[in-house]
Amino acid sequence: MMSPNLPRTRRGFTLIELLVVIAIIAVLIGLLLPAVQKVREAAARSTCQNNMKQIGIALQTYHDSVGKFPVGTYNNDNREWGWMTRMLPFVEQNAVYTNLIGSGAGYWWPPNDGGGPNGIGADSVARTSATVGNNAAQAVIKTFICPSDNLPNQKSTLYAKTNYVGNLGTNLASGCNTTTGAAQNGILLFANSDTDTWVVRIGDITDGTSNTAIVGEASTSPNVTPSNTGNANFPVWAGGNGGGCDGINTVGSTGRLMNSGFVINSTANDQSFGSRHPGGANFVFVDGSVKFIPQSVDTAVIYPAIATRAGNEVATLP
Repeated sequence: MMSPNLPRTRRGFTLIELLVVIAIIAVLIGLLLPAVQKVREAAARSTCQNNMKQIGIALQTYHDSVGKFPVGTYNNDNREWGWMTRMLPFVEQNAVYTNLIGSGAGYWWPPNDGGGPNGIGADSVARTSATVGNNAAQAVIKTFICPSDNLPNQKSTLYAKTNYVGNLGTNLASGCNTTTGAAQNGILLFANSDTDTWVVRIGDITDGTSNTAIVGEASTSPNVTPSNTGNANFPVWAGGNGGGCDGINTVGSTGRLMNSGFVINSTANDQSFGSRHPGGANFVFVDGSVKFIPQSVDTAVIYPAIATRAGNEVATLP
């Protein structure tokens, strides 16, 4: 007599098998995450370089319009406006610029776009304010921000940040009477002077426009952190952080230095260029090109050579 067909019993996963499957999935995720992070960083770095390319074009266009690059900032010891305010019309931020320079808004810029006597004591003019011109300086502008950066978009919920600051060069004398544009050998200079400003023209850049940096990245540093948004060196596009006489401690919002004492991603000071990109930072050169400079770059010869406009040396990047 044949046995009736009994329904088959379906066996599920044992606990051990389930744990093995989970372990395999965990290993696969562990292998996949670094690849995903690399793709995201590559995309962020590309966006950052595109932002800097736009800024480089804006600076070139500005130079074509007025015959010189903008003042980095005027009389930096008293929190005046910075060079990025002049870039607004050239990066499609006309509305912000119109608000900023509106009649009675409280914005002042040196006559003839700088490069000579102010015609007025700079200490007597309006200083940076986050509330003038319909809160213009609070505008978060994506072109001025690197997507890899981890600083908040606003300093103390007021001034909007930038991750791109000007090259002051290798020299910056300290003290109220010596920290002037005349002491700096970079491009976007600041003037600790109540009466004068300094500017650079392309003809002044005898080292070559493709060999000289004009703008680099700025991000976190020893005293500039995501939780410390009140620090004077927090980079904001309106300029004017600073304060006090010693320019070496007050260049944070508008410029940085480039020499063996101020290396890329320095952990010793707040006046060095740096980024959240692994291993280095992006720089705009005067010719408008954007190059990634590794933090392993030769800081005795090549890095300072990139900083100077007329040092009679040519920097060859690795």
